[in-house]
Amino acid sequence: MIKFIATEDNRRKVYVIIEKGKEVLRLDFERMRHMIGITENKLK
Repeated sequence: MIKFIATEDNRRKVYVIIEKGKEVLRLDFERMRHMIGITENKLK
């Protein structure tokens, strides 16, 4: 999901999201958007 990126600064750890992580994030976003839509309809 994320990948460690080596840097010259040993005090910091840098990570980057990989394609699989982006896909999981997108799917979770869509799930949350769906749940918000259901909730909005119930509150009307």
